Amino acid sequence: MDKKYREEKEIEQDVETLINGDRVIAFSDAVFAFAATLLVLKIDLPQIPPEALSTQFSAELLKLWPQYTANFISFLIIAYYWRLHHKLFILIK
Repeated sequence: MDKKYREEKEIEQDVETLINGDRVIAFSDAVFAFAATLLVLKIDLPQIPPEALSTQFSAELLKLWPQYTANFISFLIIAYYWRLHHKLFILIK
């Protein structure tokens, strides 16, 4: 029993030296952050001439509400999977 326990501990230590869990988590965090950043870069502002900006801006912005809603929902989905990913790594540890 004692020998088997020592062998298991040695295997666990070998795996920990080969795969650093913190580095894997940090890399996956970067991937999720990159995906969220791409959502923000895709947001378009309405093209309004400067002289009509004060009168048309709010109306033009309201026309784009489906795009903003889709970006918001996408961001929530990314955040949800990011949180699940962290919970998974907590279980793995």
